[in-house]
Amino acid sequence: MGKTIIAVDDERLALEGLLSAIHKAEPGANVLGFRNPDEALEYARVNHPDVAFLDMELRTTTGIEVGKKLRKMNDAIGIIFQTGFREYMDDATRMHANGYILKPVTAEKVQEELTKLA
Repeated sequence: MGKTIIAVDDERLALEGLLSAIHKAEPGANVLGFRNPDEALEYARVNHPDVAFLDMELRTTTGIEVGKKLRKMNDAIGIIFQTGFREYMDDATRMHANGYILKPVTAEKVQEELTKLA
């Protein structure tokens, strides 16, 4: 079985687009999407995904906070942020994110980040 990838974005259409791009870029992966970051964290606590794509701005928290919690659970998880805003790049760099995608997310951008992780 391929790697397990989770995607977290509280906007339904953005999440659907992200999931579609991940499926195209990594067809053998087990891909799960979450609109609620707490549900994603609960899933990760039990299932230890290999990669997490995180939106920076979530209703109840930030992608940075979710990424930090994921790293505490599993320091080997690949963290890739996606956002419409460049100003979060410094925060992502400080937490040693593995990648950063500016929206709109495409399969090509996802593939490029996953290749860097490999």
